[in-house]
Amino acid sequence: MLGRYAVIEPNTRALERFDILFSDWEGWQCVLRSADADAALPPVDVVFVSVDAGFDGVDALLAQPAPPVIVALARDNAALDCAERGLGGYLSKPFVAAKCDALKGRLSPRWLAHQAQQLTLRTDAGVVRVDVQAVMRVESRAKRSWVVTADAEGIVAPSLASLALDYPDWVRVRRDLLVPLHHITGMERDASGWRARIRGFEQPIPVSRRLAPDLRRRLAG
Repeated sequence: MLGRYAVIEPNTRALERFDILFSDWEGWQCVLRSADADAALPPVDVVFVSVDAGFDGVDALLAQPAPPVIVALARDNAALDCAERGLGGYLSKPFVAAKCDALKGRLSPRWLAHQAQQLTLRTDAGVVRVDVQAVMRVESRAKRSWVVTADAEGIVAPSLASLALDYPDWVRVRRDLLVPLHHITGMERDASGWRARIRGFEQPIPVSRRLAPDLRRRLAG
């Protein structure tokens, strides 16, 4: 099986039409079809969500730790709103076979794997996607997670705790700072405690006393 998907569409006729056009999606299993935007979503790779009544449901999904790839279903032109949110796709209504087939081809395992290696950031310039490998650090500021790369800085939905679980090679230096291990060049100790040398910071950064032993162990290999 290539993947699992869910469909959330309150319009019964649109949902039936979707079922017909996606019934031959080889290797994919539909694990939820619902008219209820508040339906409990099982683990899926892709979720198709109607946005005819607005983007509240989509925004709630984006706020989840490690959200699935989201494809919006809309009667009106919502392409710009979808792009600004960094969604995985947009399918206009009424559904037609050619557009559905094109979308099926795009949602290939390789493309989904690539999406999983990117983060969606909300920046001053709009929504952008960045490769996980480009992340230099994640900071907690005013209860929001800020991702910093060499070229961009923006808010990401998951918390630092969730990101630490999703990316095991990212380590907590302090309660408010998560850093990919390869960006930490070493540690040193002074009278106040341990400090970490981190790319992007001119001076060594104080390390939490509780976290210092684990960080030293991780750096030692």
